[in-house]
Amino acid sequence: MLNMPVGTYFYDSVGDYSAIAGAATADMTRVRKEHYGFSVDVAFITAYNSSPSTLASPIMKIEIAEETAADTMQVVIANTTENPVPTQEVTAS
Repeated sequence: MLNMPVGTYFYDSVGDYSAIAGAATADMTRVRKEHYGFSVDVAFITAYNSSPSTLASPIMKIEIAEETAADTMQVVIANTTENPVPTQEVTAS
Protein backbone atom coordinates (compact mmCIF):
# COMPACT_ATOMS: atom_id res chain seq x y z
CA MET A 1 0.00 0.00 0.00
CA LEU A 2 2.82 2.46 0.83
CA ASN A 3 5.29 0.89 -1.62
CA MET A 4 8.06 0.89 1.00
CA PRO A 5 10.53 -2.00 1.38
CA VAL A 6 10.25 -3.47 4.88
CA GLY A 7 12.66 -5.86 6.57
CA THR A 8 11.16 -8.71 8.56
CA TYR A 9 12.51 -10.85 11.37
CA PHE A 10 11.00 -13.98 12.93
CA TYR A 11 12.01 -16.48 15.59
CA ASP A 12 10.39 -19.02 17.92
CA SER A 13 10.90 -19.47 21.64
CA VAL A 14 9.60 -21.95 24.17
CA GLY A 15 9.23 -21.20 27.84
CA ASP A 16 7.19 -20.62 30.93
CA TYR A 17 4.95 -17.61 30.26
CA SER A 18 2.51 -18.23 33.12
CA ALA A 19 3.38 -14.94 34.85
CA ILE A 20 2.67 -12.63 31.89
CA ALA A 21 -0.94 -11.71 32.72
CA GLY A 22 -1.79 -13.24 36.07
CA ALA A 23 -4.69 -15.72 36.14
CA ALA A 24 -5.34 -15.31 32.41
CA THR A 25 -2.02 -17.01 31.57
CA ALA A 26 -1.59 -19.26 34.64
CA ASP A 27 -1.78 -22.43 32.48
CA MET A 28 0.95 -21.28 30.05
CA THR A 29 3.84 -23.24 31.62
CA ARG A 30 5.16 -24.80 28.39
CA VAL A 31 4.27 -22.48 25.52
CA ARG A 32 5.66 -21.87 22.06
CA LYS A 33 5.89 -18.16 21.39
CA GLU A 34 6.37 -16.61 17.93
CA HIS A 35 8.27 -13.33 17.73
CA TYR A 36 7.92 -11.02 14.72
CA GLY A 37 9.90 -7.89 13.99
CA PHE A 38 9.68 -5.33 11.22
CA SER A 39 12.08 -2.59 10.25
CA VAL A 40 12.17 0.30 7.81
CA ASP A 41 15.43 2.00 6.86
CA VAL A 42 15.16 5.78 6.57
CA ALA A 43 17.90 8.19 5.51
CA PHE A 44 17.72 11.98 5.47
CA ILE A 45 19.98 13.14 2.65
CA THR A 46 20.75 16.72 1.68
CA ALA A 47 22.09 17.93 -1.64
CA TYR A 48 25.85 18.55 -1.80
CA ASN A 49 26.99 22.13 -2.36
CA SER A 50 30.71 22.58 -3.09
CA SER A 51 30.67 26.32 -2.29
CA PRO A 52 27.76 27.46 -0.10
CA SER A 53 29.04 31.06 -0.05
CA THR A 54 28.88 31.45 -3.86
CA LEU A 55 26.40 28.83 -5.10
CA ALA A 56 22.70 28.88 -4.36
CA SER A 57 21.57 26.05 -2.15
CA PRO A 58 18.60 23.89 -3.17
CA ILE A 59 17.54 23.94 0.47
CA MET A 60 15.97 27.21 1.57
CA LYS A 61 14.68 28.48 4.87
CA ILE A 62 11.43 30.38 4.45
CA GLU A 63 9.71 32.29 7.20
CA ILE A 64 6.14 33.55 7.04
CA ALA A 65 5.75 36.99 8.54
CA GLU A 66 3.03 37.60 11.07
CA GLU A 67 0.10 39.61 9.79
CA THR A 68 -0.44 42.93 11.53
CA ALA A 69 -3.62 44.97 11.94
CA ALA A 70 -2.38 47.43 9.28
CA ASP A 71 -2.04 44.57 6.78
CA THR A 72 -5.63 43.45 7.25
CA MET A 73 -6.98 46.90 6.36
CA GLN A 74 -4.98 47.19 3.12
CA VAL A 75 -6.96 46.72 -0.10
CA VAL A 76 -5.25 46.55 -3.47
CA ILE A 77 -7.23 46.77 -6.71
CA ALA A 78 -5.38 45.81 -9.88
CA ASN A 79 -7.29 47.80 -12.48
CA THR A 80 -5.54 47.75 -15.84
CA THR A 81 -6.88 48.44 -19.29
CA GLU A 82 -6.41 44.77 -20.22
CA ASN A 83 -8.21 43.57 -17.09
CA PRO A 84 -10.64 46.25 -15.91
CA VAL A 85 -12.19 45.84 -12.49
CA PRO A 86 -15.52 47.67 -12.09
CA THR A 87 -15.23 49.92 -9.05
CA GLN A 88 -17.43 52.60 -7.57
CA GLU A 89 -16.38 55.40 -5.28
CA VAL A 90 -18.09 55.36 -1.92
CA THR A 91 -18.69 58.68 -0.22
CA ALA A 92 -19.23 59.06 3.48
CA SER A 93 -22.64 60.33 4.43
